[in-house]
Amino acid sequence: MSYAVDPDFVVDVKEPARPPVRIGLGFNLALFAFVSLLGFLRFVSASSLAARTPWAGLVLTSLIDMARVLVVLLITAAFLQRFWGRLVATIWPVRVIDFAEAFAVVMMLSLLFGT
Repeated sequence: MSYAVDPDFVVDVKEPARPPVRIGLGFNLALFAFVSLLGFLRFVSASSLAARTPWAGLVLTSLIDMARVLVVLLITAAFLQRFWGRLVATIWPVRVIDFAEAFAVVMMLSLLFGT
């Protein structure tokens, strides 16, 4: 039995696939810090109450507001993650998102449509 050898045959060697880059904690922290600073600057520049309040009071109320907003964002991100995994990923051919990605989506929506 003889085998013919094709001189033009080239072995196709593929490079190993890189794992997809995901949204991480650093991005979410930077986004939250930006949104918090933007909210603080909006309050200081647009509120007549801010002119009469000492800086210590502004910082304290801003920290309390930041904690309140963080709790709402975390709850909304958890809801979005569950909603995406149970409904959106079953209807359309998209992958399930993790909590960090859901949090980033909520932060971007609050940045785009926030008051």
